[in-house]
Amino acid sequence: MIDISNARLTLRVLEGWLTANDFRQNFSQRKQVTSDDYTEWVTTALCIEIKVDGGQIFLGIGLRAMANTFHPDEWEAWSEGVPLPLQLSDLGHQVDFITRYWLRAAERAGADVTAAERALEAIGLDWLERRFGWRPGETISVVQGGAGSRR
Repeated sequence: MIDISNARLTLRVLEGWLTANDFRQNFSQRKQVTSDDYTEWVTTALCIEIKVDGGQIFLGIGLRAMANTFHPDEWEAWSEGVPLPLQLSDLGHQVDFITRYWLRAAERAGADVTAAERALEAIGLDWLERRFGWRPGETISVVQGGAGSRR
């Protein structure tokens, strides 16, 4: 479980970085339903989704030209050319990757958005198969802390 006081501080660090890098909140995408909260930060080319769901915090990052956002660990695996680790990283590590390395990875992905999105999807599917034994076309009942979000 996430220590909420540390998570809030980590999210403030992320929001400060977003503001400093010309991201703006997309208020048309801000939603609040019961205890869940969703915020989207965008630039002309980039998108970061922050979702708080029942005390869990999920980040999704991507290019606005992509159909989906992806977990920061998927981006990190893609940028390093390695499989996604079975255990996903903590929020602090995810924010560290975003603030230190993601802009370079996003620039590289922008050279061929379609190929980058396919590769990121493949990384997530490979993780699901290795972690849960799931393969495309099969039904899976519950995936907690899954890789990224699907818009």
